[in-house]
Amino acid sequence: MSVVEVARVQIKDGQLEAFLDDVEKGLKAMLAEGVPKGARVLRGVESPNTCLVIITWDSVEAHESYQGSAEFQNFRAVLGAHLAAAPDVAHYESHVALES
Repeated sequence: MSVVEVARVQIKDGQLEAFLDDVEKGLKAMLAEGVPKGARVLRGVESPNTCLVIITWDSVEAHESYQGSAEFQNFRAVLGAHLAAAPDVAHYESHVALES
């Protein structure tokens, strides 16, 4: 079963556009390698400097294994320059998914 990683990140003032550009580039590169199964970024409506970075992995183990790669370390370093605080990260399994 896939695992969804949700990282809630607070972006420094004036850094939002640069963060969104960098996260898109980084996620596209990761997806091109075929490592995660999917990714998306949601921007807060009430709190525009808050984003959710949502990445779908084959498993927690697949994510943890990729975390040690040079590519992931670079991704983390580039994004970290835009963050106001450490991200709040958790993993979830899908149990109900509905769309209309």
